[in-house]
Formats: sequence, C-alpha cells, structure tokens
Amino acid sequence: MADDHEHEGASVKEQLIEACRRNNVDLLSEIISNCKSDDEISDLLNNTTTVMGNHLYHEAAAQGNYEVIDMLLDQPNFECDPINRAEGDTPLHSAIRWINSEPPAQREFGNALVEMMLEAGSSTRVRNKAKLTPYQLVDPRNSGLRELIQKHEYAALNAGDFVDADEVKPAKKQGKDKGNNAFVDARPDAGSEDDDNAEFSGSDDEERAEFERRKGAKKGRIAHDMGPVGVQGAHHPGGETGAAEACAELIVPYAFSSAATRTIEEVSQANGDEPRWFQLYWPVNDDITASLLARARAAGYKVLVVTLDTATMSWRPAGLDLGYLPMVVGTGNSAAFSDPIFRRKFAERPDGESPEDNAVAASRY
Repeated sequence: MADDHEHEGASVKEQLIEACRRNNVDLLSEIISNCKSDDEISDLLNNTTTVMGNHLYHEAAAQGNYEVIDMLLDQPNFECDPINRAEGDTPLHSAIRWINSEPPAQREFGNALVEMMLEAGSSTRVRNKAKLTPYQLVDPRNSGLRELIQKHEYAALNAGDFVDADEVKPAKKQGKDKGNNAFVDARPDAGSEDDDNAEFSGSDDEERAEFERRKGAKKGRIAHDMGPVGVQGAHHPGGETGAAEACAELIVPYAFSSAATRTIEEVSQANGDEPRWFQLYWPVNDDITASLLARARAAGYKVLVVTLDTATMSWRPAGLDLGYLPMVVGTGNSAAFSDPIFRRKFAERPDGESPEDNAVAASRY
C-alpha cells in the first residue's frame, strides 16, 4: 500500500490519524485489511505520525478511544511505548493526562483503558522529558488508578532502575493474547548479570524476601536525600505525596517541608516504610511546635531538620512582580491547618474565623 495512495481525498496516513482521533474502528479495520502483509501493517501503524510528532497510539490514548486502542494492540509487532516529540510521553502518559482532564465519573472507564494498555505491554517505568513516569502524572484523588499501576510496577522493582524517554527502545508485542511484556528495560547493561538488576522467579514469599534483601543492600549505598521543598502542590498535582512516593521507589530519604500542600500523615502514608525527615519552620507558639513534632514522630519521621531561612522573608523580585505569596492564600499551610492544637488556638481569636477564612492571619503563627 503506497503512502501517497488517496482515498476519498485523504492519504492513507491521514485516514489513520483521523480514525485514531475519532475512534473510527471501521475505517481502521478497512485500512488494515488492505495491507498485503504483517510487515506492511506494523510499518504503517508504528511509523505514522502527526505533524506534532504523535504516533497513532498517542492520538487514540489522548482521546480515551478504547475500541481503536483495542484494535491497535491486536496488530502484529505493534509498538507499545513509542515516544512523542513534544513531551517525550508514551501513550500511557497520554492516557493518564486524558483521565486527569475528565470528570470523576469517567475514572472507572479510564482505569479500564489503562489496565488494558498495561496488560498489552505498556511500560510504567519510562520517564518523559520532565522526568515523570506515568504513575507520577496520576491525579492523587484517583486512588483506583494509582493502585492499579502500583500492582504492575511491583514486578519492575526487581528489574533495575527507571529509564529516560530519550534512552528507551520501544517494546514490540505480538498481540494481547500472545504474552505480556509489561516492562521496558532499555538500560545499556540490561543483559548483564548484576545482582541488583537480575530478575527473580520463585514463590510470592521468596520473591518478596529477595526484593527486601536487594532493597536493604541498596539502602547502604544511599548518599543523598531529597531536600525539603515547600508548596509542591503549586507545581504538580501530585504535590508532596507524589514526591514521597518517588523517593520511596528510588529508596531516597524524603524531607517533608513545613510549608507543604499535603498533611504530615498523607505524605507519610505515600512514603510507606522508607526513611523520611521532618523539616520544621518553628512556629510562634510552643504548644503548636510540640504538636507538629509529636505528629511527625507518630507518622514515622526519623530525623528533625530545623531551618531558619524564613524568620525574615527574603527579597524575591519574581514573587513581588507576580504578587504571589502562597501562604497568604492558604497554599502551603496543610501541616498547620490540619493540626488540632493550631486550630484550637486560632479558634480562640475574637473574630471566630477559621484558618481557611483568614489565611493571612493564620500565616502569622
């Protein structure tokens, strides 16, 4: 089938792009049936891209087009993890971006779409140009999707480190019913016998024990941690919980900032059993300080980091130009706003306002 073959005024590749964008299974089926060999099908489906550098799989995933994706994944040697030009996203990244943009009522359908993609071989481990895996793009409120991806990531924990989008070689599959290839391993030394990266096959208990042994060995090699960065929720929907989960995956200590957009307990839960530190901006009131520290200890934070950099606010031209100080609009106050002692003392004010009603006054504590 020639690339420049015209049908109803559009080339074959233009028709393919339109079929994937509009979930037109009939048109896609017609084009595939006109191909003369499996090689022609795979070449056409894997190498057709839009002017923006999206593959057909990206176009379908970005619209949540389940039926077209189902048909694409059934084709011979279909690439599960092509990388687009703009963001370095895989189709799994694109599908999750689509789910995030949809109302909550669509989550069940969207999660089923992602599950099909994972079972067909889409990797959860590829990082895009922003160094984010598909999991890190998931809206934290979509707990079902987070749990689904975590189940598929479990096997990857024994398969080595994450890979960057510019290093990945797309995985090819032989159809959904011809075996799963759930994880892409594009490391240059992927064929080596390094103990940390080797696959392990055994009973569930044996595999878990082996994973824990390797994780313990890696902990001894950690020589860095993630610093206490505040107001992370202003930059990414995952906020501090997403960063804490990433640190847990990489076995890097996570430092919680007092200026967080998630609570002490939420971040602790996201970080699991991995090491975490608590950074304290010392409140004016000692009772509030004691309450925050008690919560941190109860939530498993093992190291206290005391910083003094905001005793007096620095001169920040960019912030002044934008007129932006997150705390005065209630962003970055989650640790305090969720503290019972702080809320009790704030309620003693004569105006009877809550911290959410008067974030400016609350920020002075």
